[in-house]
Amino acid sequence: MASLFCFLKPNFTKNDYRRFEKIGVLLPPIFKSFCNNFELGTQYDYLHKLMYDDNQIDGIGNFYFESGESEYQWDGFISLDELYEQYLQMLDINDRIVFHQEEYFDGKLFYIGMLSSSFYLYVGTYGEAQDKIYIHSTIDGLFKVAENIFEFCHKFEYKVFDYEFAETSKLYKNWGEDFWRVREKEE
Repeated sequence: MASLFCFLKPNFTKNDYRRFEKIGVLLPPIFKSFCNNFELGTQYDYLHKLMYDDNQIDGIGNFYFESGESEYQWDGFISLDELYEQYLQMLDINDRIVFHQEEYFDGKLFYIGMLSSSFYLYVGTYGEAQDKIYIHSTIDGLFKVAENIFEFCHKFEYKVFDYEFAETSKLYKNWGEDFWRVREKEE
């Protein structure tokens, strides 16, 4: 079974966390370690391309995890550069971040991505919430799903989509192709 860690790209650049600290956002230590090892954001663009831009089956599955009775699809993490730009847009004239949702925007939680295209993913930044992973939905509110980002990634399972037009066992790609073919019945 494919692991989410196989899908994440290694990070070969040094992250500058001081820029976040200058605007009052403290990133937790385990999350920083994760960011030092994996490049955030690139898989988000790749997933978006697979799901929305292509008219062919480029990906025959996706990563999911269960929490309680709900199942969530992983949409990807947002890059630190994009997150920094989003936070800069929230600065007021006094260079303080303007928060509009109490728990998230008081600095306790840091937005890092999406699940199932409508659930927000956060990492706790300090205190009891530090490094814990949370999901926020308009229906269920805020709830914890993992102790840290590494545990969170381990919870994902790759599931193959069921396609009405072909059995997934008959789908294949030739070397160098970026599209799927359907193997015809052998007689």
